[in-house]
Amino acid sequence: MSFILNISEEAQREYLDMKEYLLEEFGQKVRDHFAERVRDLFGLIAENPHLFPIYDKEEDIRRAVVIKEVSIYYEIIEQEVKIHLIIDNRRKSPELK
Repeated sequence: MSFILNISEEAQREYLDMKEYLLEEFGQKVRDHFAERVRDLFGLIAENPHLFPIYDKEEDIRRAVVIKEVSIYYEIIEQEVKIHLIIDNRRKSPELK
């Protein structure tokens, strides 16, 4: 059974900003590889959201690493997965809620 993905506006904005940065700095091939990796992870999360480890036990937030510099933070709410952030890991700890 597949879960519904609900991607926050902030996560969408960060994702588009990252893709634009990668295109400008490294070219289309790197940007496309990153986008493919994110799509693959979204598929894994939708199919099995418990696959990735809990990042914040109190808030039940999970973390999936896209590449070493980028992670996806999400929570499971019944049959929905709420993607809170797609963030550069080199920044300070994320504000999840």
